[in-house]
Amino acid sequence: MGNEDLYEKCLFMFADSRSTLDNFESFLEKKEYEKAFDEIHAIKGTAANVGLIRLQDQAEMNNAKTFEERLALLEGNMNRGMIPSLEIVNEALRFNMQDDARFEKWCGDFRSECETVIELIESYRK
Repeated sequence: MGNEDLYEKCLFMFADSRSTLDNFESFLEKKEYEKAFDEIHAIKGTAANVGLIRLQDQAEMNNAKTFEERLALLEGNMNRGMIPSLEIVNEALRFNMQDDARFEKWCGDFRSECETVIELIESYRK
């Protein structure tokens, strides 16, 4: 399998992650945040494999002590990755910020961004 074939396979794996998105939302509705975190972590791994998110700012993120510091870094870098809200939702779950008034919006943005990318990939698959 060549690099192009491998990349295409990974793209299609991301496109097939709709059920993982559904699971994520289901766990959120049930307030099972640890399971929701696991689902978003799986999506993050698949997205990172095909370059849909950027992970090079990880050291800077690790130095941020609070959720607000991390959020400021993420929101400041919104144009640097294709699915920026994935990182925001991931961090909100990690810092137990589900009661934050912004959390529902972030989750909606995340789902919308993923759906947009999935539709793009699906159009390529056809």
